[in-house]
Amino acid sequence: MGASKNMKNIFADKATFILRKMLSSSDKKWVTRDFTGDSGVSIGMAQGVLETMEKKGYIERVKRGPDSYTLLTNIQELINDWVSAYRFELNNAAAYYSSDKNILSKLKDYMKAKQYGLTLHSGANLTTSFVVTDQVYLYFRPEN
Repeated sequence: MGASKNMKNIFADKATFILRKMLSSSDKKWVTRDFTGDSGVSIGMAQGVLETMEKKGYIERVKRGPDSYTLLTNIQELINDWVSAYRFELNNAAAYYSSDKNILSKLKDYMKAKQYGLTLHSGANLTTSFVVTDQVYLYFRPEN
């Protein structure tokens, strides 16, 4: 099904700020301004993303004047659609080489105090041997 011209791509980088924030506190009653400000998005972007989320059935918007709020009501469908839209190759990536066979455990020790996330098979390799790969994928904040 093609996207309507008036629908915002809620899976675009900046728009996912709203999705990630809602998923982090899925039972919260959200207002548009929760997503704006110095560490957020513009009011227009927040409104556009919320309108699209409502049209797609991910949220319910309760309109009660100054007591209006938004609830995330269809988490599983949102996640399924996000997974379908996600393209790993759109990430900025840097490649590094190490001949050390224990690099994953050393990275784990180094990154304990940092904000990071292991991706693809890297996280599974810490706990199981079902998938064996010589590559480690992780997300981290560039300032770290």
